[in-house]
Amino acid sequence: MFMGLLEWALRVVVAAFILLLLSLLLWFIWGALMRVFSGPQLPFVEVAIIAAVVSVSIGSWGVTLLRKQA
Repeated sequence: MFMGLLEWALRVVVAAFILLLLSLLLWFIWGALMRVFSGPQLPFVEVAIIAAVVSVSIGSWGVTLLRKQA
């Protein structure tokens, strides 16, 4: 049971790190596009929130697909 908990904690840490990298990438891309087209620029916090919401929705969609197959 303890190893299962450690494995779950490691997955959460890796997922959080990937989410941070994704939000940084989106922030840089958004900033570059908005500089080119003279649009509004978002602070990093808003991009991180958008990335978190998208990743949760994709994750729940994936879990739903996995449950239908099992």
